Amino acid sequence: MHRKAILHIRTPEAACRDGRRRTASWAGFTLIELLTVIAIIAVLAAILFPLAGTVREQARASDCMTKMHQLYVAARVYKEDEGAFPPALLGYVETLTTDPACTSDPGVPRAIPYAGAGSYVTADKLIGGFLYREQVKSATVFRCPDSPALGPDAITIAHYPNTQHGDPDDAYYWPAAWIGDFLKAQGCPSDNYGTIDCYWDVSPSDPCTGHLYLQPKYFYVADSYDIGPRIGPDGKAVLGAAGEIIYDRHYSPDWTGVKGITDLPNQLKYANPPADTTLLTYCTWHQASYNTGTVIAISLAGTARKIDVGRMLRKGPNVYE
Repeated sequence: MHRKAILHIRTPEAACRDGRRRTASWAGFTLIELLTVIAIIAVLAAILFPLAGTVREQARASDCMTKMHQLYVAARVYKEDEGAFPPALLGYVETLTTDPACTSDPGVPRAIPYAGAGSYVTADKLIGGFLYREQVKSATVFRCPDSPALGPDAITIAHYPNTQHGDPDDAYYWPAAWIGDFLKAQGCPSDNYGTIDCYWDVSPSDPCTGHLYLQPKYFYVADSYDIGPRIGPDGKAVLGAAGEIIYDRHYSPDWTGVKGITDLPNQLKYANPPADTTLLTYCTWHQASYNTGTVIAISLAGTARKIDVGRMLRKGPNVYE
């Protein structure tokens, strides 16, 4: 049996109807649908962008804790070798001199502390560092990932707050922390922000370094664990009259300037301070840069953790009590 071939012939009207169906099937979004999609994308972005920022900050905080732990190990090694914890973790800003009073060979410059005038070496070229370069090989270990990238040549002075004997409810009322008052009594300069850390224990008669007597110590801004921005009661970095950040000492073997039975026992200057309650150092860049509500501190036991900003303002070096 043969099947008959059936020829389908479309009329112009049918072709027109098919064209309209195809056109309808490929039609784009309506304006309402497009606005709905945009609104959904905006809502998702509002949810995801802060979350991404939080994840990035958590990564930076983790990196900061890792660096702190490296410095903790290095400081322990330093104490085993030298019998005491270092005066600073990285070190002070240095300048090179060929002054005959400082070196017996004028062809070999000697590094001495910088006194605020002339040129100085960058942090990565530091020669007389304490943990750098013996225990810590890279200067980048001393920089918190949340600190601004100002380069290795930015330097500053650092303060010890002097409000320990005021209202206990004030920021920086630190029980048994009197180092600012002690240094001021030695002759270190002070201003509206406290006592400036200075070379009070340098002999003014020393032919090489006598000019440093009672002059401020200069620190590299990239040195995030010797110093850091002061945080005010409003949670923001404290700024000076010219808009500059006010930096405080965050690492100090001595927080009181005295010794005795009534002294604060958890200080690095003592032979065997209680490790769990003794502060090694802390970092305020996370709060200053991103308002995290926390600072990161590490104890002499090697425990690094986030601590509420308010607690740090109240307790200072006693934060691990």
